[in-house]
Amino acid sequence: MIHANLFTIETVHGLKETFALAPNGKVISPYSKPVHTPHVSSNGGKDSSKPSVPSKKGEKDDISR
Repeated sequence: MIHANLFTIETVHGLKETFALAPNGKVISPYSKPVHTPHVSSNGGKDSSKPSVPSKKGEKDDISR
């Protein structure tokens, strides 16, 4: 397990989702972003020093919202 701060929010539709706030400040969601979770957890969070590709995808997701 990666060391992250877990927090749960209730979405607009009333669904509760649990998110993980990684030490690098990126939000990891196993529900809405299943691609990021195995990528980070498989390396034990050690890949946080070079998540340039996932970070750019995350920024695009933020813009689309």
